[in-house]
Amino acid sequence: MALEHAQLDISEVEPSRVGVVLATSGMVWAISEQGEMLKKRGPMRIDPLFISRIAPSMVSAQVGLEFHAKGPNTTLNSACASGSDALGTALNHIRLGHADIMSCRGSETNISPIAIASNARIGALSKQPEPLKVSRPFDLNRDGFVFAEGNRHCSNPAKWSYPTDYQLRNAGPRM
Repeated sequence: MALEHAQLDISEVEPSRVGVVLATSGMVWAISEQGEMLKKRGPMRIDPLFISRIAPSMVSAQVGLEFHAKGPNTTLNSACASGSDALGTALNHIRLGHADIMSCRGSETNISPIAIASNARIGALSKQPEPLKVSRPFDLNRDGFVFAEGNRHCSNPAKWSYPTDYQLRNAGPRM
């Protein structure tokens, strides 16, 4: 768990000084799943909590509830930059004095037939047959991206001490 790794005991911090920034698009795949249910079995068979479950804001709300975080709480979606955006937003909450500890996460699990088909349809997926040559985001000759899932949870980016985090500590405008 990231809080343990960061050696943070948030029980010693005022809950209003602990916040959550999460980056995700929610459960987009569930839309097509519930659409199929509606088509095959009718409106009374749709999940009554469907809207609550697919809303991206519910993810950060659940994390905040679990850790008793009552400070800033938001969910971001900036497409492929969502995880980086969450880190920068969490850092800025600390810089602005809105919180002392921020939990920031980037998480996505959107591999579904409709998501892959949609990205393939617009030509966004790589056509490279050699696995080691596929994902090259800064290469001039890149030909698309690899559809993947991922998750990262970091706590309190303002207190990181790794040399490679210099860029994050100096990220974005000072507000």
